[in-house]
Amino acid sequence: MAISGIGNSCTYIYNSQTGKLSSKDGTKDAFVDYFNGDRSDETRSQLNGFDA
Repeated sequence: MAISGIGNSCTYIYNSQTGKLSSKDGTKDAFVDYFNGDRSDETRSQLNGFDA
């Protein structure tokens, strides 16, 4: 899965057995936290229009 916007591109890996998303390079990402249901008020402020 790839998401691209103006000036950036992100690639994610979806595990169909766990239903979880992870970033390709394993870094912490606000979109991954949002998708996996691990978001907090801190990660919510980091999301942009592509993630909403």
